[in-house]
Amino acid sequence: MSKGPVGLLWLSLAKNCFDPQCPMYTTIQELMLPRDPIKTKIREEEVVAFPT
Repeated sequence: MSKGPVGLLWLSLAKNCFDPQCPMYTTIQELMLPRDPIKTKIREEEVVAFPT
């Protein structure tokens, strides 16, 4: 059994009434982006599709 990330992996705030320039909103987005399993999968696919 492999151990993956523990805890909150994805937090969607886009449909809430947040100003995209709000410092707290920006901070939350920056903290959560590396944990987002969907974004990670897309990045992995890009690396395979476009090897350097």
